[in-house]
Amino acid sequence: MKCVDCGKSIKKRSMRCGSCARKQQWKDGAFVNICIDKTATTRKCAYCGIDHPWKFGESNEYWLMRKKDGSKYECRVLRKVRYIKERKDPQKRLRKAVSTLIRDCVNKHGAFKNGSFPKYVEWTVEELKTHLEDQFVDGMSWKNYGKGAGKWSIDHIIPDSYFKYSSMEDDGFKQSWALDNLQPMWDVDNCAKNNKLNWRKA
Repeated sequence: MKCVDCGKSIKKRSMRCGSCARKQQWKDGAFVNICIDKTATTRKCAYCGIDHPWKFGESNEYWLMRKKDGSKYECRVLRKVRYIKERKDPQKRLRKAVSTLIRDCVNKHGAFKNGSFPKYVEWTVEELKTHLEDQFVDGMSWKNYGKGAGKWSIDHIIPDSYFKYSSMEDDGFKQSWALDNLQPMWDVDNCAKNNKLNWRKA
């Protein structure tokens, strides 16, 4: 199939090639985004449901965050309240942190994170939370979880690099992220351990 404008070969179901299609969205030297109504004076907050003042191209006191479908926005004030509330919830914070850790580990193996991780591991976030709390040493709490001095992070007893896997469905991934292979460790020690198998603190 060929582009209706320039005649270049294109994929089926398309009328124009990428270059020509983009040109169609330009008018008077400005790019026309069909997802945004420039004439709108308000935007509905997806969190509080209130219409807040809004003007295209201008910032205001509200933090408007566009969702994937281009229709939902969240105001800055209430989004910050929800963010603080989630940060105080250890289980939600842990879930987000583990999701990021798994993504980084999987990428190092040349694989990709396939959606939500709970369906690929044999434990729930609540079970992981309890498992880590049972191994806390003096000074560890959810208030000092993270990176840096005086904080603790999640460590693999047998480093993830020792397991071989190319997807989250492989046995190597399940063994690496098995509950009995995870433990809390002071972040300074975790960085010093790196990917050593039989590491001992000096």
